[in-house]
Amino acid sequence: MHIKDTIAKLILLFITALAIAFGLSVFVFILFVLLDAGNLHAYLSGGPFLGEKRMIMKFILHMAQSAGLIGAVLILYRHERWESQGWSLGWKERTPFRHALLGSFIGLVFIGIAVLFTWLSGHVHIFQFTALGSEPLSVYAWMNLVMLIVIAVSEEVFCRGYVQGLLMHRFGSLAGIIGSSAVFTLVHWYNHAMFDSILPVLNLFLTGLLLGICRAAANGLWLPVGIHVTWTVLYDYIFRSYAGGAPAEGLMNLDMLGAIIRTAGGFAVEGRIITMGFLLISILIADRWMHHNRRMWTRF
Repeated sequence: MHIKDTIAKLILLFITALAIAFGLSVFVFILFVLLDAGNLHAYLSGGPFLGEKRMIMKFILHMAQSAGLIGAVLILYRHERWESQGWSLGWKERTPFRHALLGSFIGLVFIGIAVLFTWLSGHVHIFQFTALGSEPLSVYAWMNLVMLIVIAVSEEVFCRGYVQGLLMHRFGSLAGIIGSSAVFTLVHWYNHAMFDSILPVLNLFLTGLLLGICRAAANGLWLPVGIHVTWTVLYDYIFRSYAGGAPAEGLMNLDMLGAIIRTAGGFAVEGRIITMGFLLISILIADRWMHHNRRMWTRF
């Protein structure tokens, strides 16, 4: 009974998220057509398009996607509360900012080490370095930063908040961690170069496992949110190659080298086999930490 009901809830969660995101996207698209019909063909055909308008369109569509994820969670979780299920999304912690800062530190160390070892192995070449503060960030760069943070937070609310929370409540921590990791991988299906090799898929699943273990260990969302946000921002603004496989410029622009099985085609540093090794090590450390230091998490 629990299994069928849980599957039904997860399917409803996906349908609700898609409906909200699709509805908002259609609304934005119609509004765009009405306000700027002259550039519609250029946008759809992938041809020359005004950069500012393209960035605004991208920003709004990603906000719609994030609204779909968060909106679906709020709608279904409110129904769960009415049913007195007795589980939490994980926002209410005694020390949320400490966990967020700890997560940011973990994300910073992990990405720094992963990029360093990838560079030392000869799989990455820094072809451009822009000194911090040498050029002021435009309003569109700030929009992109806000977009990345909102996307990361919405994915954590969706995957680690609702999906893992529901599965942990009904079937235990292991089911919650594995199930939310599978969903986390699934919601990234649209990423550029996602299926150039098996590495991006495996590494996204392993990333989900790491974030899921952190959510279970801290009994809240702030630790995985800190890791995820820091990870995403570092990729897009510091060690810039392809965040989620999408090309852009950052303070350090990286050129990925090597065979596809070692470098995952056009995917980012998270699509490298070296990163897989670091993820596996991090998962083992986090798992041991979770089982041997539960009291630490409740007091941190």
